[in-house]
Amino acid sequence: MLVAVVVAVALTPQLGWKAGTPSPILEGNPRWVELYWKAWENLYAATIDEKEPSPWPSRAITDGEVIDYEKTLAISLYANWGWRAHPIRETLAYVLENVHESGSVPARFGTQGSSGEAGGLPIEALATHRVFALSGDRESLVRHAAGAAARHLYFANRATYTIPPKDEKDKARIGYRVPAALSVLPGTAEFTGEQSAEALGLVLQSTAMLAQVYRDLGDGRSAGTADRMAGNLAKQLGELYSKEDRRFRGTYEGGSERDSMLPLFGAIGGNAPHAETALLGLFDPGRYYRRTLFPLVARTDPAYVGVSGSRPLYTYLAIRAMLDNGMRREAARAAEHVLTVYEAVAGKDNNLYGAYGSEAREPAPGAMPGHLEAGTIVIAALIEAVMGIDVDARAGKVTWFVRRTDKHGLENLRFADNKVSMVFEAGSFTVDCEKPFTLEASVDGTKHLKRFGIGKTVWTPGG
Repeated sequence: MLVAVVVAVALTPQLGWKAGTPSPILEGNPRWVELYWKAWENLYAATIDEKEPSPWPSRAITDGEVIDYEKTLAISLYANWGWRAHPIRETLAYVLENVHESGSVPARFGTQGSSGEAGGLPIEALATHRVFALSGDRESLVRHAAGAAARHLYFANRATYTIPPKDEKDKARIGYRVPAALSVLPGTAEFTGEQSAEALGLVLQSTAMLAQVYRDLGDGRSAGTADRMAGNLAKQLGELYSKEDRRFRGTYEGGSERDSMLPLFGAIGGNAPHAETALLGLFDPGRYYRRTLFPLVARTDPAYVGVSGSRPLYTYLAIRAMLDNGMRREAARAAEHVLTVYEAVAGKDNNLYGAYGSEAREPAPGAMPGHLEAGTIVIAALIEAVMGIDVDARAGKVTWFVRRTDKHGLENLRFADNKVSMVFEAGSFTVDCEKPFTLEASVDGTKHLKRFGIGKTVWTPGG
């Protein structure tokens, strides 16, 4: 019998996981750093070693002794920052290599077999690109890309349908709707119009990120094709934008599409029209700007439930959309707001949850501590939005949008075959690296570019 043996030993530096994980400095918010490390500890506790022959990787990230497909995608969006220490490349490769050529994939993988049918958001290409952005590992990229492409086609094909001609003079047209089986919206109401903003936003996001994956692979022809498709989708999504209430929505006779964040995810990758004004709608107290940001559906939706409306993954995707559209101040503001709530709820044990009440600083009913999805906020949003740091490992480049005035930065940041420590304090950067790299730093709205050599350097831009 195949048995998954959970690693159950004390967390010590000798085990090496901390040595491969970037260490944040955030002088003004030490509690957020505590939550950051708690999320990594939770991830390490969910890592298994296979002691007997098994269909699983030799190391994998699990969820209750199964590998959960959708959760693996969510984990990838922050575990990429610790890719050298945590087996996210291996786990992501395992689930994506199990995608059938038709695009279907099991929801869960156990050592005794698989079960269910995965649904959720089409973020396979996003996860693939984000892992590659830190690792620069082409071998893993190739392993991930085929499954990501198959899942993209699976979702896009199921969201696309033919609108029959209305009369003899009319022609058949293409429409977009998300089948109820694929939608993540709460409640049973289903959109019946011809063009759904939810469908167009999700397919646009998946298409734009698949184009990026093809660019990562060096496949310019496929990237160009995906870019053209994304452009067409963006145009159609733009036609559904309402300037009056600053949101994308489809309409039908007698009504309109539900107000949810899903169309806004089409802004991930920076392709959606009206993205900035639409994303600013998230700061409307009558819709999404609640005590815990951001609920999936607006406060006005009949299925809105204030005690359980905010999920870390969806909040992170909204923040990622802001970052991809140059809204760094707004992204940081949102991330800091959410981190403040998570800090208040965490207690002395630094508990992290997979769902929070949007109207109260409390975990959602039934939410258990230790949920792995919370890392999308306390790790990814902390680094990417609060600190303003991102990496392109293939180019050997770090971008840093400095907006904080306290001492802050990352030590032991690993990307590709490099290890970098960089701290900003009192207008100067202290950088130590094992190999040369380029830092593009924006300070007080001015962009500075510097190539760092091996070793330690203190750099004052403009000094």
